[in-house]
Amino acid sequence: VTPIFPLGRKGPSLICRMESSNEVLLAKNQQGICVDHEGKPTRTEPLDWPEVPNALVFSRPYVLSTSTTNVDVRNVENRSPVQNIPLKNATMLASTYLGERMIVAASPVMVVQLTPVSPLDQVEELVAKSNFEAALQLIEEDLDSKWVQTRSEHRLKVKTQYAYHLYNNREFQSSLHLFQETKVDPRQVLALFPKIIPKGQCRKIEHPVEHIVPIEESG
Repeated sequence: VTPIFPLGRKGPSLICRMESSNEVLLAKNQQGICVDHEGKPTRTEPLDWPEVPNALVFSRPYVLSTSTTNVDVRNVENRSPVQNIPLKNATMLASTYLGERMIVAASPVMVVQLTPVSPLDQVEELVAKSNFEAALQLIEEDLDSKWVQTRSEHRLKVKTQYAYHLYNNREFQSSLHLFQETKVDPRQVLALFPKIIPKGQCRKIEHPVEHIVPIEESG
């Protein structure tokens, strides 16, 4: 017997199998802990929910939970909330595959089908919110066979966008490190630092992002 956390009295103890991994998510009250087959924690930080969950289901890389007010969706890797879907008093979640992967959530008066958007749409939404770390994390997931085939292309695009984002935020060291990883045209990088190149050089360089904050405007 391996004690993991005290049971308490607030809500039911829940167990959720995490497919494609050797982990199980154990939940009690408002906290969840991922453990291996020996009951040893596999992650340094627990999952925390704003309410005590009634049910759990795992759909890589997300954990969905139900509560008195909604279905909570959060990324198990960084523990961040992704979406809240209004559904009062849902008590059941189930994962199924009928031509496409979906989640079924049920309350005493309603059953709803939750179908995930495409991996590309998920990545683009994260990038639009400047959540580049989560986008890169999602790219590494084996979400479907087609996604695996185009992974390198998406990784390169997001890392390039991330590098420009870091530049705009004046995190030059991190930005240059990513530029090196993406192997962009050196002229594109030099054009971002006009004071270190001869006057008139690299002035007509096109960049793969819409918005760039020139250095002279940052001060």
